[in-house]
Amino acid sequence: MAVARDLIEGDAFVKAVLHDGVDIATVAHLGRSKKAELRTALALGQPPAFEGATCAAPGCERRHGLQWDHIDPLANRGPTSYHNLQPLCRPHHTAKTEHDRQAGLLDRRGPP
Repeated sequence: MAVARDLIEGDAFVKAVLHDGVDIATVAHLGRSKKAELRTALALGQPPAFEGATCAAPGCERRHGLQWDHIDPLANRGPTSYHNLQPLCRPHHTAKTEHDRQAGLLDRRGPP
């Protein structure tokens, strides 16, 4: 706590994320926007290393210009949640969206 107090002197603030070394508790809500807690958890990257977000496409290691993709699309009633969002670079996000469109996932309307 002494280190945290030293860091927050003046106008600074500290963000803390508590985890069990393996999993982050689910942060979810309906809608497209992401609350601050969810944005913080997503930006950390995968536990336990928390080395920042990297494109989730196999073999792609892009770290910049990432877009947050709904694994189960929002149009298919997929939630905006920690476990349903993945970082994708623009080319992989475009390809995933086209795959979802061809699979009919962007036209379905499930129960609210």
